[in-house]
Amino acid sequence: MADVNVQFVVKDTKEWKEFIDSVCRLYGFPKKTCPIVYTIEGTYIGDGKEFLDHILQTYDKTITITNAQTKDRQKMNVMENDERMRKMKEGDTLGQRIEATLGKISKKKVTDLVEDAFYGVETEQGVPFQVKRTNFYRQETNLKLNYGRTYDIVDEELIRNQQMEKEQAEEAKKDMTWDGFLE
Repeated sequence: MADVNVQFVVKDTKEWKEFIDSVCRLYGFPKKTCPIVYTIEGTYIGDGKEFLDHILQTYDKTITITNAQTKDRQKMNVMENDERMRKMKEGDTLGQRIEATLGKISKKKVTDLVEDAFYGVETEQGVPFQVKRTNFYRQETNLKLNYGRTYDIVDEELIRNQQMEKEQAEEAKKDMTWDGFLE
């Protein structure tokens, strides 16, 4: 049995007349039907009923299509066509644009660090803190930071705390020296 591929070309009612005229002129088909069924080589088969007859004659197979299936297919065609026409006029919806953008971003290696971009609430001695944790030594990522080495991220808060401790220690030394001076 030969492989059969079917391709549906859905056209708006405004586009149909021009489309059917061009197809019939291109292939020299005798009549314009809706739907129009023809082979990729340009052999005219006819409309839907003639297509079913063609299947029976060529492949000795019968295809039974119920009225409910026909109506469901027509509804689906109308919905697909309406969406295609809406997309031509208005473009992608916000959700489609977001999905497209996320699809592009997901291919970049930087997304391995996205989980590190969010703060979480951690409670210490009854006090809630917003904490952002990261693991630059992770093994499961494909991201090679700094050619296999990790970046040394400057922790400005840690540096500031260290400077404050140093200043406090110097102040404490001065206080002790002053106390010593008084003695």
